[in-house]
Amino acid sequence: MNQRPPSRRGVGQRTEPVVGELAADHQMHERSRRRGPQPPRRPPPRHRRSLIALLVVVLLVALGALAWSQRATIRSWLPSTAYNDLLKRADAALAAGNLDCYDATSACELYRRAVHMEPDDARARDGLRQVGKAELAQARAALAAGNLQQATLALGQARALLGGGSDLDAFAGEIDKARGRGVKIASLVNRAQQAVIDGHLSGKDGAAALYQQVLAADPDNAVARHGLDGIGQRYARDIRTALQQHALDEARSKLEQLGEWLPDFANLPGLRADVAQAERDAQAALQARLAKARADLVAGRLAGAGDDNALAGFRAVLAADADNEAARAGVRQVAAALLKRADAALDAGNRNQASADIEQLTAIDPASPQLATLRQRLAAAAAASQAAPGAPAAPAPLGAAQKKKVAGLLVRAQAALEAGDLMQPPATNAYDLYHQVLAIDAGNADAMAGLASLPSVTRQGFRVALKAHKLQRAGQLLAAFGHMVPGSSAHAPMQKMLADAWAQQARQAAAAGDGAAARQALAQLRKLAPDDPRIATIAEQLGSGGP
Repeated sequence: MNQRPPSRRGVGQRTEPVVGELAADHQMHERSRRRGPQPPRRPPPRHRRSLIALLVVVLLVALGALAWSQRATIRSWLPSTAYNDLLKRADAALAAGNLDCYDATSACELYRRAVHMEPDDARARDGLRQVGKAELAQARAALAAGNLQQATLALGQARALLGGGSDLDAFAGEIDKARGRGVKIASLVNRAQQAVIDGHLSGKDGAAALYQQVLAADPDNAVARHGLDGIGQRYARDIRTALQQHALDEARSKLEQLGEWLPDFANLPGLRADVAQAERDAQAALQARLAKARADLVAGRLAGAGDDNALAGFRAVLAADADNEAARAGVRQVAAALLKRADAALDAGNRNQASADIEQLTAIDPASPQLATLRQRLAAAAAASQAAPGAPAAPAPLGAAQKKKVAGLLVRAQAALEAGDLMQPPATNAYDLYHQVLAIDAGNADAMAGLASLPSVTRQGFRVALKAHKLQRAGQLLAAFGHMVPGSSAHAPMQKMLADAWAQQARQAAAAGDGAAARQALAQLRKLAPDDPRIATIAEQLGSGGP
């Protein structure tokens, strides 16, 4: 290989051409000659350079805008150890249910720190929205559990994170309604507890009805359930006491109320069995008493002092069962027998027996036309006896003590008459007091007049009680009238008037939602008119629309 010797020329020295350089120059010269003459090379125009520069600027701006719009994505491509660690911790806290925004380790606080670190990253903002939704879910769970305070706090945090919305407003309305129900329930519980203290258990404003309203709004309210159970225990004791005292009507009424309030009460089946057995025993005793009264009637033991006579027996049956037609017929039979015996005694000249029988007839049917005839005959016989020579001496005059006692009895009888104590309470009512007078002074005109006035006074009192809507009092007066005047034609219309009043009261109570009062009124209607078609209608109304 030929090597070119290094140049040794210095400054200002002439360089001699070498053979290789001359050959290369020669080749270049030959190529130029073959191409022909070439125009001189010129620089590009100025406007072209400006256009290229503008295109470069536009391209750079577009790339910058694209990078800005996708900055979050680009950022996610770039590793950020602290930020990603913060997001992982926030996600874990969210999954664990640690949401409290006042806790530095909670999902809420960690996501907020992430947003502060990277404001443009959507992951942290989405995390905060998930925390808000979880807070709302916790608020709903708290409301379902009855924890209004927790529900309100959770709702406030959800609203702060989600920024409001129709769902949050609707749920806030649910909390307000629940809070209103809570206030109402607390008020009802207080009223019910006070009613128990006052002994006011039944009725529309009674403790039982108030506790039922509490359970209607809050079926799991332990205070109301405990209160109703206490009322049930008290009613169970009252029912057993009424059975011991043979007060079957009271026992039935309380048992019906207890079944309405506490259908699942543990002692209810046993109490029902006890009441049913007591009813069977009472019916058997009633039939035995009725048979005894009939036997006394056949034996001629018609009336008199004590209980060992037909009239006393039939009246005892009517006291237990005012609608017992057999006992009513028995009283009428006693009256007919007394009428015959008094007539026979007058025919025989036995004025003492006739006077005693007339007294008993006055107590049974003071308005009887036959009674007036017997009195006239008795008075005529007494006058004839006094005018006839050798007539028996008149009854011995009353002593001072007897007169004083008679006067006192008459005063008490008049006071009882004015007070409305016509046949109750026993021994101190007007009816019994007048009879006590006649037992001492058989011909006492004041006592006989008082007894004769009792039926009309009783009917007047019945009308007044009915007009004042005192239906229990009207029922007592109706029963008294039936005892005073058995078989009277006025009894049936009075009974119908009372039945109509009870039917109206039952309808009104049912419409007002007072089931206990409606059922009590319905029971009275059923007793007065068992075949009344209104009974089925009212019972159906209670079954479909009643409490």
